[in-house]
Order: sequence, then C-alpha cells, then structure tokens
Amino acid sequence: MTTTVDMPSELTIYTAADTLRKINDAYRQQRELTLDLARTHEIDTAGLQILMALKQQAERDQRQVFYVNHSAPVVKFLDFFNVSALFRDPVVIASGD
Repeated sequence: MTTTVDMPSELTIYTAADTLRKINDAYRQQRELTLDLARTHEIDTAGLQILMALKQQAERDQRQVFYVNHSAPVVKFLDFFNVSALFRDPVVIASGD
C-alpha cells in the first residue's frame, strides 16, 4: 500500500523542517510513498536536498518513493540543476501549469 503526501506550495529552507517531519511520519508508516508536487510552486536547494535524500534513503531501505504531478516551477528547477534523471520518475507536469 502506498501513502500519498501532498507537498506544500513552498519547498524551501523556510518550510524544510515541517515538510521533513511530515514526510518522515508517512515514510515510517508505509513501504511505498508518493509525493505529489502539483502544489509546489517554489523550491530551493533545501527542498531539493529533501527530495534527493529521501530517494537515497528509500534505496538503502529497499523501499519505493515516487514523485508525481510535478509543477512547472519544480520541473524548471530540476532541469536547471540537471537532476531530473536522478529521481527516475516520469516527469508529468500537473494540469493547470
């Protein structure tokens, strides 16, 4: 069974601690976790670190973490840093972006 976590509109240094708590709570409860990025319209390197660290931890724990419904700003940010391929998730831009 998978749990879906709706990510906040800001995935930045200012929201990192709260977001990480929310993700970790869900991660502990399920073997599969899906993060919905449709609402995320601002992301910085702190947000990127959370996303990258979660994928790495899931790989070590032999779990699955998926990122879905990437907003246009998230796609632009991932492309800017050339890290989209690291996540190994299909990038489908959320409707309305």
